Amino acid sequence: MKITPTFLYHAQGCAFGGVMRRPFDEVLPAKAAMSLPQTGGFGSAAEPEYDFNGILKFKNASTQVSGSKGPDGSYNTLVTTTIEDLNINNMVTAKRVIARLATVHDGKETETRVYPSGSEFVELRIGGHPVQVDLDIPLFTELHTVRALRDKYTKDAKFREDAKTRYGWAGLDGQKPDTLPEPKGIVSCSLVKSLRCDCPEFDIQGHSVKVPNFGTIYLAEYWVKENSRKLTMMRFMLGSPVEGDVTVGGIEGDGHPFP
Repeated sequence: MKITPTFLYHAQGCAFGGVMRRPFDEVLPAKAAMSLPQTGGFGSAAEPEYDFNGILKFKNASTQVSGSKGPDGSYNTLVTTTIEDLNINNMVTAKRVIARLATVHDGKETETRVYPSGSEFVELRIGGHPVQVDLDIPLFTELHTVRALRDKYTKDAKFREDAKTRYGWAGLDGQKPDTLPEPKGIVSCSLVKSLRCDCPEFDIQGHSVKVPNFGTIYLAEYWVKENSRKLTMMRFMLGSPVEGDVTVGGIEGDGHPFP
């Protein structure tokens, strides 16, 4: 049987979800979750006001996914997830959190280009203190393929040393000095270039903030693989007295031809 060449679209997003262990042992169902059909098209999901026992709240959440072939013959996907008026245990608040990934695959290219443009935090606060998050969208717009990321890491010593510190790559074992760290084919990094909050009791390291008697917040985690990206705008590891794991604004986008 002859295999007809086709393009495999993939885009999915989930605005909110996770698990709680204390003081409630309960799964938090995925909110505003949507996945794009393999053949492309369009899909959307929305969630009205949500309140989990006054601990986890948001006013609105939505996800949109789309995939189509452009006039120039390129294949395109887009996934966007938006959460408004987020409140995590009256400690972390945000007016708006947007996660966005766009992908482009030209039939002449071997790898899909992925762009995180449009992802942002609006009026993010921790413990009432404004948090200044500088997302390095220009860098990851430039490094839109794994090949481009590998080349820059190998050839640019300044970027290599900065990346080791910024993304925690210096702690990875068994890596060659000039070879991009790709355990299991995945490059773990973050869109965060710098993170500032005027509160000495918070422990800020790279893209994470550890808050006493609350937990740790990880911002704009970016997982890079050939032809695909996974972006999580906020991941919470909540500690005593409220314990659980929560994801806010988790999306994934890619696409590639077959065969």
